[in-house]
Amino acid sequence: MTEMKPRTTAVVIYQGDDLAMLEELDEQVTKAQRDLKSVEADKTPRLMHERDTTADLREALDSAQSDRDEFAAEAAKRGVRVILCSIGRKWRGLVKAHPPRTDDEGETIDGDKLIGVNMETFAEALVPMSILSGVEGDKQEFIDSLTDFDFERLFLAAFHLNRSGSRADPTQRLVSASRQTNDAS
Repeated sequence: MTEMKPRTTAVVIYQGDDLAMLEELDEQVTKAQRDLKSVEADKTPRLMHERDTTADLREALDSAQSDRDEFAAEAAKRGVRVILCSIGRKWRGLVKAHPPRTDDEGETIDGDKLIGVNMETFAEALVPMSILSGVEGDKQEFIDSLTDFDFERLFLAAFHLNRSGSRADPTQRLVSASRQTNDAS
């Protein structure tokens, strides 16, 4: 019999305030990009005594990106790297076991309607089934220790593995206005 290897992706669960620091560094990169773009788009002629700041802004952008990438590598080493896998044909049974909820008028609840399952129960079932490695000890204890934000990241990655034709990109920059605070404090 031919054995199929499931598609996998990694999600790093950052420790302490590392996620908040990454978001701050992302904001610095974005600001440096915006500043450089603004100067490059400015077609106003400079006076002879005015300095061209483009080179300085490019250097600031390179420095901000370097700082961000260096910190991201360090934070990833401290974090918990959870490997998720697709669940194959079990997906259909899982979807069937968690049908969308309806309101008092018989209308499907918006969040459930969007993805076709009961959002309250489906994620709780999918995430543990999808964890392949990276979690030491009891999976449920690990899941229960997560912030809602980190649980949602695992759920979205697992959902993507099972419902899309392309692999999730684990190197994608964090794009979130949410802040993670140190759960220990």
